Amino acid sequence: MGCDKTGTSPVSYCLQLPPATTFVSIKSPVFGVWLSKAGLEVILKNESLMPRLLFILVLVAVAVAVINPLQALPEADPQVEVACPVTIDPATAKYRCINGNQLTLRMPYLGVAPGASVFVTGPGSATVGGDDPAATSDGVIELIGLVPSSAYVLGIIGPGCAGPDAIFYNFTTPNYICADDLTVLINEVLPEPGSDTNDDGVVNFLEEQFVEVFNPDAQVEIDLNGWILIIGGTVRYTFPPATILGPRQALTVFGGGTLFDPCHYAPGGF
Repeated sequence: MGCDKTGTSPVSYCLQLPPATTFVSIKSPVFGVWLSKAGLEVILKNESLMPRLLFILVLVAVAVAVINPLQALPEADPQVEVACPVTIDPATAKYRCINGNQLTLRMPYLGVAPGASVFVTGPGSATVGGDDPAATSDGVIELIGLVPSSAYVLGIIGPGCAGPDAIFYNFTTPNYICADDLTVLINEVLPEPGSDTNDDGVVNFLEEQFVEVFNPDAQVEIDLNGWILIIGGTVRYTFPPATILGPRQALTVFGGGTLFDPCHYAPGGF
C-alpha cells in the first residue's frame, strides 16, 4: 500500500523520518508501518489514530538508535592456534651409559618454549636432565636412570605446548644393563707398524702404533670419559671428557702424530 503524498485523500497522511543506517522492516496490520533504509513511511487510515501513531514512532526511533550502536561494535579478533615451538626427532635419539651404570636416553630437540616443562613417566626413578627447552634453544634432553626393557613416556607440556600441541613420546628401552664393566672391546692392536698409519705424512715407529676399541652394542653409546688404556701394567692413555663411543663404532688411539679428529693419541707410543 503506497503513501499518498499529494494530500488529496482526507484520510491519508505521510510521515517521513531521516533514513536509518540499519535495515529494519516493520509492518502493522492496523497502521501499515514500514521502516527501511529509505526512511519511515506511515499510512493512516483514520485521523483519530494520530496520537497512538506518534507514540509508536517514538518507540521505533528509540529502537533504531539502540540497534545501531550495538551493530557498530567491532568484531573480536579470532584466536590463532600456535603449534608447540619445540620439536623432537626420535630418529636422532641415542641411548648412553653415563655415570658408570645409568642407562640414559638423549633426545635432541629444536626450538625453545618459555614456561614449558619436561617429564618422564615409567618404572624406576628416572630423572630429567640435560638442556631445558624452556630456557635453552636447540639442545639435548637427557632421561637418566632408565630401566632396561621398559616402557616410558617423555612429555613436554606448558605454554604453547598444551592440549593437542603437547609432546608425548612413547618408547621402550633396550635390553641393556649399564655397569662399571661395560662391554668395550679391544678390536685391533698394531705394535710394529711399517707405514704411516696415522696419516700425518711422517713415518715414525712409535707414533704409528695404535689400539682400536669397539662398542659391539647396536643401540647404546658409551661415554668413555675417564676410561684408561693400560699396557704392560702402565696407564698409557686416559680418555678425555665428551669421548662418546657410538653403537657399533670403533675409535683408534695412536702412539702419536698430528692431532686431528676423530683419532686420539698417546704420545710416545705403546
